[in-house]
Amino acid sequence: MNILGKIKNILKSVIILSALVFGWLVYSSYDNKNVQHNHSFSNTQEPVFNYDCLGKINCSEMNSCEEAKFYLINCPDTQLDPDGDGIPCETGVCAHD
Repeated sequence: MNILGKIKNILKSVIILSALVFGWLVYSSYDNKNVQHNHSFSNTQEPVFNYDCLGKINCSEMNSCEEAKFYLINCPDTQLDPDGDGIPCETGVCAHD
């Protein structure tokens, strides 16, 4: 292999490595556990939710219905809506909502 072929191979390797590093940096900078959202559950204006996904998964860990709604929408692997109707903690903190 001549010098030009070696330089081309090195450049290809550098480009691929750069793309991989860039992709990893973008992926690692995305922190899904600290996302804050403003979701409305009706036509009326509701307050901005200021909660984080802190690993709570059960209704007994929720302090309010709003927190339960935030977790249901934004946090993976929760057990807040066993019947799948979109209403979390129906016999707990959201029983009267």
